[in-house]
Amino acid sequence: MTGIEIQQALNDLCEDVKNKLSGFRFCGILKSSDSTIIARSYSFDSQLETANNVAPLFGTIVDQVKHVVALCAAAGVTETHSILIETNKATFVVGISNKGKFFIVIVLERDKANIGIARSLIERSRPLATILDERSEERRVG
Repeated sequence: MTGIEIQQALNDLCEDVKNKLSGFRFCGILKSSDSTIIARSYSFDSQLETANNVAPLFGTIVDQVKHVVALCAAAGVTETHSILIETNKATFVVGISNKGKFFIVIVLERDKANIGIARSLIERSRPLATILDERSEERRVG
């Protein structure tokens, strides 16, 4: 896949998540190294609310993802599929690429969250996560 095709696939993934989950607030694909959001989608009616409530938590989420990846590596776990973080208002479902270089975070209204569907959508995105990991390795070597 070309860089443009990968970006389009990431954008499509975020929109697919948005269209398939009730209580959807936000979906983002981030680099673990620096928290850069490389693709995102959010519900229109919650744009400002999501920005105000979710953005401060990204640092915490990134730190938790890095911590889980490090713990799993130390324990010999080769794949971490998802992490669940819940607050009184929102449910965060986080999927981690196999090498821990990228992750997807889905934010749902807690009362409407369907964690099973969210995890299923994350698992369906795993081939794309593998491509991101491989591209990241190629850039580091090259």
